[in-house]
Order: sequence, then structure tokens, then C-alpha cells
Amino acid sequence: MMSKIDLMKNAEILEMFFHKHEGNQETSRQLPNLHTLILASSVTMPKNHHMICFTGITHKEGKVEDRPCTFLDNLSPRRIIVHLANLVSIHTPLGIPSKVFEEAEEAEFISPTEVSSKIQGGLKPLPKMKNLKKFTWIFWTDSKTDKWRLKSEDVPLERPDDLFAPNLASLARTIFELPEQTEVLIINSGLVATFGSSSRSYIETQKQIKNDLAQIMYFDISIGVFDEYSHIGFGEEGLELLDKATHRSLKIKYLSMEEYLETQDWRDIWESEEIREWLG
Repeated sequence: MMSKIDLMKNAEILEMFFHKHEGNQETSRQLPNLHTLILASSVTMPKNHHMICFTGITHKEGKVEDRPCTFLDNLSPRRIIVHLANLVSIHTPLGIPSKVFEEAEEAEFISPTEVSSKIQGGLKPLPKMKNLKKFTWIFWTDSKTDKWRLKSEDVPLERPDDLFAPNLASLARTIFELPEQTEVLIINSGLVATFGSSSRSYIETQKQIKNDLAQIMYFDISIGVFDEYSHIGFGEEGLELLDKATHRSLKIKYLSMEEYLETQDWRDIWESEEIREWLG
């Protein structure tokens, strides 16, 4: 029978669950063959959680202290899977050292069926992932007839068709800053509830998301809405950013959930039971 140390030495996949900061006795140095790191265990949003929190400490006054998980300090996974990702605030999950992402070649973010549009400040942005070959964003829905949506209390009473677009700003910014060689996939965008007509088809919704994302990337990022680009005008550097935004938005691949399950490696992300509605 293999010892715990031997098992860890041979482990290729590590799944981290929600846990309190209690001081980890184990060390990630015992995982030399790790390939895939999975953060959180389900696409179902835990009660009272609106973001991933592994070792963050919540004080009585409600303030969350980001204390990185010491177990993960020395990990350099090639593939990272992030469950419970929030579309409107894409960031390094609380309690996760930023350097865990730095050597990744694949990163997959799964946004649960319903998320809050309220942005919490003080969160660390994703680090530069210079080796990233593939970035995947999945709008998860429990079935083909469900809709990915913002929490009802966050949705304004008046819902014009173009109101959803600002919620894509964080995703646009994240994609824009990826390395040039990174393949970008967006999955199941046709089932996003965009505040528009409920009769809009899957193809029409996917087209709207695609157009909105391209416009945000082109105008908001490239022309200087975000602070790091605010000093850039319409000179040579500004035109290069415009070209980059156009090129990046055109290269994004949009797949349905069925297309994704047929062509991509999803078995480390879900159990067959979780996606039964999609496999049938």
C-alpha cells in the first residue's frame, strides 16, 4: 500500500475546497508531478458566498483579510480551473497566491448560473500569465433551457437591451491583457440573460455578447477608460492598442456548451452527473 507521501508525489490533479485558515501542515513541495489545480468543487454557488474564498479571514465587522494559503506557495500547475468565477469582477481568488497562475498554460473560469453584479474592492487582479496557451470562460447553466443571469436584486427595474454590456468590462479587460499567443474560448454565451427581449434566440444573444465584448475592448480599454491606458492618446501607441483590441476580439472563439463538451477536455471540470442535462 502506497504511503501518503508517495501518493502526493504521484498526484497530477489537486482539487482545493473552501477551508478556513488554520495553518497547513502539508507542503506543496510534495506535489512534484502536479498538472491541474482545481479551485472550488462545484458550479453551484455556496450559500452566503459571492466569490471564491479559501483562506481569507472574515472579521466581525465584515472585513475580509486576504491571507494566502501557504500550502499553495510552491505550486506551478500547468492547468488551472476556477469554479464560481464572477463575470463582473475577475480576480485572483482570495487566499490563492498570485504566483500560482504565473506559469499556467491553460486557465478555465466557470461562472455559475447566477452571480452578483456588485463589485467588491481590494481584490487582486489576475497576474500576467506569460505562458498561457488557452483561456476559457464558461457561462454555466444547469440545463439547455436555463439562463445565465445576474441576481434578481441586482437587475434594474428598467432593462434596455444595451444595459448588460458594462457587465462584460472585466472579461474584456482580462482577455485584452492575455499574451498574444493565447487561444480564447467563450462558452454558452447564447444563454446569457442580457436584459433584452426574452424571445431573443441563442444565436442572436451570442452575437450580442460578441459585439458588446468587441466594442468594450475597442473603446473602453484601448482609448483609455481604464487607468493604465488613460495617458495614451491617438498617437502611434494608441493606434497599436486599437489594432490589438480589434485583432484580439476577432480571434475569440464562441462555442455552445454542446460544442465545448464534444471538442474540449472537460473531465477534470465536472463529473458526468453534473452535466447529464447536456449529454442527453
